[in-house]
Amino acid sequence: ASGRLAHDARSDQWAIVVKAPQTPLGILVLGGVGVLDDADRRTVERAAVVSALVLLFERRAAEAEQRVRTDLVADLVSGRGDPTSLATRARAQGIDPTAAHAVLVAHADADTPRRTLLLAAHAAAGHGSVVGEHDGHVVALLPSQDPHRAATELARRLSRLATVTVGGAGPTTLTDDVPAIWREAVRTVSALVSLGLAGTGASADHLGFAGL
Repeated sequence: ASGRLAHDARSDQWAIVVKAPQTPLGILVLGGVGVLDDADRRTVERAAVVSALVLLFERRAAEAEQRVRTDLVADLVSGRGDPTSLATRARAQGIDPTAAHAVLVAHADADTPRRTLLLAAHAAAGHGSVVGEHDGHVVALLPSQDPHRAATELARRLSRLATVTVGGAGPTTLTDDVPAIWREAVRTVSALVSLGLAGTGASADHLGFAGL
């Protein structure tokens, strides 16, 4: 589907909304052409439909990839599955299961949808990381020996999105006791929010007595 082609006389541009049903995907803008005849209008309208289809296919492919990552993260932090199988799945995502990783839990303000936070965290985490969801939390496993630094940096990157608090724990390899490290990260992000430190990142060790 697409919107109706409209002309802005002030800028001499034509524009049409690219959208799926009930889902705006973008705007196609055509400038510097003056008057469009009927054939040109139909061409632009078809271009908007094709653009919508391409964007939808890309979105669905990205969502399918995110489901694979989320399943892997959920199995790692919950301790489900055979360790050999989990290691194989991690390698398929470009992750070294024997490398040290920080386990981070990100919490955003109530106005930020969790899916938006999930996608933003995936983009911000960088190469060699895996981001997913478990038990209502957005979880990131980043290759790092320093969970405090990793949590601080992720919170800083996500601050452009919203007020995001990040609790870190570890480091650990993906073949070790990830569930225990994950629970520590959950407790840490809860402590940061309770202490009035929303929008920051830290590890339990960095919080010291407050972390206890």
